[in-house]
Amino acid sequence: VFLRVLEYFNGLLFLTTNRVEDIDEAIVSRCIALIRYHPPDAGGRARIWQVMDEQFALGLDPALRDSLPGLFPQASGRDIKGLAKLVAKYCQHQRSRPTREVFLRCAMFRGLDPALS
Repeated sequence: VFLRVLEYFNGLLFLTTNRVEDIDEAIVSRCIALIRYHPPDAGGRARIWQVMDEQFALGLDPALRDSLPGLFPQASGRDIKGLAKLVAKYCQHQRSRPTREVFLRCAMFRGLDPALS
């Protein structure tokens, strides 16, 4: 049904995903334009981590916050927000402060693969 609606839709429609590789070819063939956005660079991720630190009142140690862009190099802004939110909830429940280990543990539940070196 969705393909039929998409085929004859008369207007402007924006479909977004961060899982481009999972879009069915039948949907792609009905799109006039495809715009790809890449994950933010290290500087962009650092700014997002800083904003999320403040938004979720994580109280990150500056050294830990500075290490996060390199630890999760493929993270999108949405990934970072989701992980920061999960870490905040986890730490609130555990009555603990966020650590690298907490981020790694929570990342498993967000489908984020860390770049361990």
